[in-house]
Amino acid sequence: MQVLALFLFLTVCLSVTPSTALQCYTCQKTVKTVDRFTKEETETLQCTEDPADWTVETCSDQREFCSKGKGVISYSSVKYDRGCAIPEGSVQDSVEDNLDSGGNSICWYHLRKGGYRTGTVSCFCNTDLCNEGGRNLASYSMIMMFLILVLLKYNV
Repeated sequence: MQVLALFLFLTVCLSVTPSTALQCYTCQKTVKTVDRFTKEETETLQCTEDPADWTVETCSDQREFCSKGKGVISYSSVKYDRGCAIPEGSVQDSVEDNLDSGGNSICWYHLRKGGYRTGTVSCFCNTDLCNEGGRNLASYSMIMMFLILVLLKYNV
């Protein structure tokens, strides 16, 4: 029983952290290209879906959320972005918003004529490192609750 009490104490201590600025994944990978004719070099930001290309950024403005975007340029060209940004959408977009219901995200999906989604999307979320991608990982608190239930069941 002492092990359980110690475990619960550590869980509470680790769960209560001071409020800090929001941290988000960002893309800082750049690619250099040389113009074929002028020989001028340009450096452009090239964000990918590969987590190896991401770094962690601390948002500087309290109004900022973590952002994740995908812009469809053409059938063969897609542009990704990640970082800190103040949420914005447009009238031509459909919105999926779960912020008011206790969720942590809002997404705008760009629509073309007829109301079909183009594939271009801008999503914003308000918890640390929530703009990681398609993977849905269990939260720390859910894992801890599961472990506590297991420990209680087996009286460890």
